[in-house]
Amino acid sequence: MGDYIRDLRALKVRAGQPSLQELQRRSGIARSTLSDALSPRRRELPRLEVCLALVRACGVRAREEARWRERWQQIAEARDAGRPAPRADESASAVHTGTAPRQLPYAVRHFTGRTRELNRLDELMADRRTSCGAVVISAIAGTAGVGKTTLALHFAHQVADRFPDGQLFANLRGFDPAADPVAAADVARGFLDALGVPGHRIPADPEGQLVPHRATFARS
Repeated sequence: MGDYIRDLRALKVRAGQPSLQELQRRSGIARSTLSDALSPRRRELPRLEVCLALVRACGVRAREEARWRERWQQIAEARDAGRPAPRADESASAVHTGTAPRQLPYAVRHFTGRTRELNRLDELMADRRTSCGAVVISAIAGTAGVGKTTLALHFAHQVADRFPDGQLFANLRGFDPAADPVAAADVARGFLDALGVPGHRIPADPEGQLVPHRATFARS
């Protein structure tokens, strides 16, 4: 059971560390219930409907959701029969599929306007350094509430197919009234996990995790 909860927590990291408030909005499950389901001290398997609502809120697709359901049922059956719970690497429903990370949160469904800004962002996309695969790092600035995040997410979804190796996202929670800001080291570790870097190849010190050449990335 502990493996299942640990993997739920890892899924939340791969989804970009959405806050409990955001997960509640996406899933319709109370924050206290989600917090309890994700607690590392939890010893009982959360209810199936809570687990599935949580994985859907983290953006998994139907096929992966089915694996989460199957694995939950296997653990529950083993518990009821008094058998040890199957390990994730022994189960046909292991959730680590080796697929590219897809961490973008949901975009606004009915987005209008910002044509000039979208065209400018598209122009910046063309300034790619093909020799090394790098692109210009861009920032969207503006006063609070003008729609910076909405614009960024809308454009990111528009161009996601240009980044087949995956998309990373981190909510730094700089102005979140319900949670403290996220440390850079926590974001870096979440990105490394999402990109499939084996744990033994990730530097133990937080500063080392922020240096690209010190971690060996796994490629499928």
